[in-house]
Amino acid sequence: MKGLLIGMAAVIGVIMVISFMVYDMDTKKFPKPVTMEMIGYVVAMEDEKMLVVSDMSKEEIQQLTVDEMIAKSEQSAWFSISGEAYERPQLYDLVKVEYYHMGDSKPGQGEAAMVEIMEE
Repeated sequence: MKGLLIGMAAVIGVIMVISFMVYDMDTKKFPKPVTMEMIGYVVAMEDEKMLVVSDMSKEEIQQLTVDEMIAKSEQSAWFSISGEAYERPQLYDLVKVEYYHMGDSKPGQGEAAMVEIMEE
């Protein structure tokens, strides 16, 4: 009986070592993607999305409609935000948004990996 337990422990140990080796190879083969970031003002919010503009001042965006901002801005994007890990920004908050990819549309579209409300 004692020999059987030792044999089972050895088999489990070998399986664990192989599992860790495979996991380590996968993380080297598929590293975590690099995040990009955008710092700008929240100019519109819809459900679980926010529009961020980074190339206009707060005073400028408060005087324009959303359509006018999109037409004038070269650096704006809709970000989907979901989950409890994000700070919930309000309209006209200055935010830093980290994301992994951005669509080519105007404005861009991406999914926020992290949202941080910045001090002005």
